[in-house]
Amino acid sequence: MRPGASSRPPSTLSWPSVTAAVGAGGRRDRRRRDAARIAQMWKVQPKRVGPERPLLHRGDCGLCKAAGYLSKDEALLTAEQFTELQMCDICQPWGVLGIPKPGGA
Repeated sequence: MRPGASSRPPSTLSWPSVTAAVGAGGRRDRRRRDAARIAQMWKVQPKRVGPERPLLHRGDCGLCKAAGYLSKDEALLTAEQFTELQMCDICQPWGVLGIPKPGGA
């Protein structure tokens, strides 16, 4: 054996790298949980200037950058109370909400 060499076999992972891997996995899991939770929520894009009307989107729709999220019950109530509310044709929130497609189609 060489002078200063350890009699233990070399480890492939040091303690800091193991801790970092567990931490990264935890962050990945948290991001996955957050994404799943947001996918089950809805958001309203406010009315803009002109003839446009407010739009209801699924929580994970990339077209809307609204800050707040609505629960399913709140989204249903919003769609029921605000008849001028339109629904996004891209994320199609009516399917997940269990209501007919706007426009009767």
